[in-house]
Amino acid sequence: ARSAAAQAAADASALAGAEDGRPGAERVAAANGSVLTGFVQDGLDVEVTVTRSGHTAVARARWQPRSYTVEPGSTGSSISSTILVTRSLGGWAQSSSLRR
Repeated sequence: ARSAAAQAAADASALAGAEDGRPGAERVAAANGSVLTGFVQDGLDVEVTVTRSGHTAVARARWQPRSYTVEPGSTGSSISSTILVTRSLGGWAQSSSLRR
C-alpha cells in the first residue's frame, strides 16, 4: 500500500510538473506527503522522482497543447491546453509510471 501511495504521488506530481514545471511538481508532491527528489524536463516531457515513507517512485507526463480554431469575430477565450493523463485516470496513454 505504501509503494502504491508513492506511485500515486509521483503520477500526480508528474502531471503538475508538466503544467507548472518544478514548482508545481514540488507543491503536489508535498501535498501528497512525499518529497520531490528528481525533476527532469525535456521539452513537453517531464519525469519526476518522489520518495514517500521510504518508497521511491518515478512517473512521466507530457504537456499536450490542444489545437484550436478561432472563428472570425471570436475573442479566443475558449483556448486551452491539456495534460496527457496517466493510465490510472483512463485518459491518453502518453504518461507512464516506473517503479524502482
